[in-house]
Amino acid sequence: MVVPNISSVTPSCNLDISKLSLPKHIKLADPSFHKPAKISMLLGAQVFFKIIKADQIKINDSITLQNLVFNHIVTGGLPTADDKQHCFLLSKQEGLENLISKFWQLESMDDESLNLNSQTKLCEDHFVNNHRRDQTGHYIVQMAFLKEPSCLGESKQTAISRLNSLWRKLEANPNLQQLYRNFIHEYLDMGHMEQVFEVSEPTVAYYMPHHGVLRPDSKSTPLRTVFDASCATSTGESLNSILANGGIIQVELFAILLRFRKNRIGLISDIKKMFRMIFIDESQRYLLRIVWKESIDDSIKTYKMNRVVYGTTCAPYLAQRVLKQLVMDDGHNYPLAASAVSSDMYMDDLLTGAADIYSAKQLKEQLIALFRGGGMQLHKWSSNCKELQFSNSEVSDGDVSLTIPDETKALGLLWRPQKDSLAFSVSANADTCESCKITKRSVLSTTARIFDPLGLISPVVTKAKLVMQELWRLKLDWNDSLPMQLESQWKRFVTFLSTINTLNILRYILLDYALKLELHGFADASEKAYGAAIYVRCLSNSGEISTNLLCSKSRIAPLKSVTIPRFELCAAVLLAKLAQKTITSMKISFHSTVLWTDSTIVLAWIQKDPSVLKPFVRNRVSAIQNLTEVSTWQHVPSKEDPADIISRGIDPEKIQDCNLWWFGPSFLQDHSVVSPCVCSDINDNELYQREFKKTPTDLVCLVVQGQEGLPIISNYSSFTRIQRVIGWCVRFVRNAKNSLQPSKGNLTTPELFKSLMCLVKNVQANCFAQEIQCLKRGQQLPNASSLINLSPFLDEQDILRVGGRLKNSNLPIERKHPILLSYNNHFSDLIINHFHVLYLHTGAEATLANIRTKFWLINGRNYVRKIIRKCIPCLKKEDVKSLMRLKVSDLDFLDAEDFKSRYRISRISAEDLLRLLRDNLNSTAMRNNALSPEEKLCIALHFFHLEHNKF
Repeated sequence: MVVPNISSVTPSCNLDISKLSLPKHIKLADPSFHKPAKISMLLGAQVFFKIIKADQIKINDSITLQNLVFNHIVTGGLPTADDKQHCFLLSKQEGLENLISKFWQLESMDDESLNLNSQTKLCEDHFVNNHRRDQTGHYIVQMAFLKEPSCLGESKQTAISRLNSLWRKLEANPNLQQLYRNFIHEYLDMGHMEQVFEVSEPTVAYYMPHHGVLRPDSKSTPLRTVFDASCATSTGESLNSILANGGIIQVELFAILLRFRKNRIGLISDIKKMFRMIFIDESQRYLLRIVWKESIDDSIKTYKMNRVVYGTTCAPYLAQRVLKQLVMDDGHNYPLAASAVSSDMYMDDLLTGAADIYSAKQLKEQLIALFRGGGMQLHKWSSNCKELQFSNSEVSDGDVSLTIPDETKALGLLWRPQKDSLAFSVSANADTCESCKITKRSVLSTTARIFDPLGLISPVVTKAKLVMQELWRLKLDWNDSLPMQLESQWKRFVTFLSTINTLNILRYILLDYALKLELHGFADASEKAYGAAIYVRCLSNSGEISTNLLCSKSRIAPLKSVTIPRFELCAAVLLAKLAQKTITSMKISFHSTVLWTDSTIVLAWIQKDPSVLKPFVRNRVSAIQNLTEVSTWQHVPSKEDPADIISRGIDPEKIQDCNLWWFGPSFLQDHSVVSPCVCSDINDNELYQREFKKTPTDLVCLVVQGQEGLPIISNYSSFTRIQRVIGWCVRFVRNAKNSLQPSKGNLTTPELFKSLMCLVKNVQANCFAQEIQCLKRGQQLPNASSLINLSPFLDEQDILRVGGRLKNSNLPIERKHPILLSYNNHFSDLIINHFHVLYLHTGAEATLANIRTKFWLINGRNYVRKIIRKCIPCLKKEDVKSLMRLKVSDLDFLDAEDFKSRYRISRISAEDLLRLLRDNLNSTAMRNNALSPEEKLCIALHFFHLEHNKF
């Protein structure tokens, strides 16, 4: 704890030292110690032991003189001189801490049902493994522990002391005493607790003190006894401190109330004595003991509880988990009831409904049967449907009778079934009293009592919140009076606050047989607050249109200065979250969702990529884009934005007649909702532009010269193929720009020429980047350039061509000024191969001459020879020619007789030649090119040199 002052004065009042016999020879460090005075200095512990001395003088049992370096000081205690009796008035109110906690929980939109703590898995596993049912259907459960119960100390004496104190209170109030007795007797008669008879006290046991809480507004239970399982034992531990609480597993209050507004027939009930319908296992009842006596002078008796006890930290979890288990076990027999219990149950209260009378009757009967099977009973039935009063269900009896009261509670709100409307019951406490002192505490207490879970009166709550914020800004203490102006403002607010109780808000927000359901959300902000509101728009088959407020949320702007567009963006985030939560909770299909804001700047931000925005705006725009579709956001004028009422607040007496708040803007009543026109240019708006990231103003030009062209060129080995591929790309671009007259059919000559120019321009930009830059700037080419002797220039298409003295000739431009190409690049290789093959594998000189009709290759002669040498068909032809040039060996010179004896001369037929080829030349060898040069030559010349031997 941090306090602004050490202490006010010490001592708090004058002390009587007349009877105090102080030694006269002793010199006091503070002779006026008995008079109140302010403390001037606080000494730390490290200094104290340096100034203290060993000398001590004991005056009496309570007073001692201690010697210090400053002389003696008086320590101990003395009776005050002012011995008066004081009488204090105690005004009992609900704990302010609990009120504030409840108030801000309602303001939050976090999903409480998913707010599971680390103990949830422990409790879930423990429940699954240890629960069971008896023959009557009742559930028997065990409590889960974080520590062993053996750590608990002695607790019975504390329970007895608290019981004696309770009986002194009961003796002073006979009515309370009778109610308390009735409660204990009921517990005993119903078997929910039983007396313990034992000779000796067990080693481990826990005794719970108990006390009564009066509930004058409750007809069924005017007194509720609360068992204090948090009372510490002698070891400092209590039962609650060693129990696992299980976390929150129940459905959120906000979602239940939303769904309660979607059904034409509403149905309310609650479980009778829900906690006491669940058994605690016999092995754990020694931890649930109490003491009781029938009168103040009677002997004390010990009892143990047999059922789940409210006051233990695990009781809510066990009750909710048993309901969940009941649905899992028996819900398949009662599908309507199972759905209602799973989604419309808040602790022991049920708020549900149905679309028609038949479904409502079926739902009621199934609910009664389902709970009866689990040993529980639903009672206090209320509905807006008279037909449900006369249900023909076989399970109906006196305990399930249904009424249509004028007014009944519905999870903190009031439901008036006869009018089928929701209402409020707001108490202004004592702030309306003229003589009452209005403090920061009383303002906070009154504000926290406004229970508005759906935000139906958010503009009124905004007014109260703004007063609270002003109190914090003024830094008032809890019991300080309000400044005169603020006090007058608050008194006027509280005076008219009771007018909220006269509101009748339509519960059923839909239309019967609706053809179309739309969800419309509105967001707005001011310098003081911002908020969001959700409306449901229905269109029936008869053409009827209805629009009603469903829910809203409000936020107060922080004291730190923030621009209005940023507040508007925060409101948009709030609306996105509220819309998503509403759609998820309602469990109905909306045909469309439209989100409205009056800020054109926010709409422009939402359209942007979050990465270009500064962190504050970027994070919120990302959240909006993740939660909603950008196309759902529309602009609405401020005067037609109902969320504007939230952002500015409204007096309680004015909200009832505010149609814009209850039914939304007038254009929602039209058959066709058209977004109002927005005619404002925000590009020059300073508040809009300041949220973008700053871009560098210094421009850097980096020229990179490389030999790598379009990656696609290297993927093709044919000039014709790459030209046509680029040609199709050219056509696609042209058709995209001129979709009214698209080109069709085969590629045209202009398209092929344009594709060639694209290829050439890319290759030249990579090979002659420096030369092109110099020509564009009108500068001389570098002396080291390979083009300096060719007088290059750029034509109208920025194609680099050869200059020279032929510009005045009548030759075509390709001949006069051929296109310049570099060597050692894939495109030039394709050009050379194309012309070489096109003119039937001509030689290097002929190929180069043909190329120069359109292109001028740098170092062309050598490069063309290099490429042609790689031509496979030409290599094969050169091989045959070399064989043709082989010299056949001379025949041996023989005379006629020897020639005739060695050779046989005859004409060979074609059949004989084929036979010889078949027999002497292996066909596989021919295919594999394994023939000798002589054999190749013979085949080429169509004759054989046949030897006589072996024929």
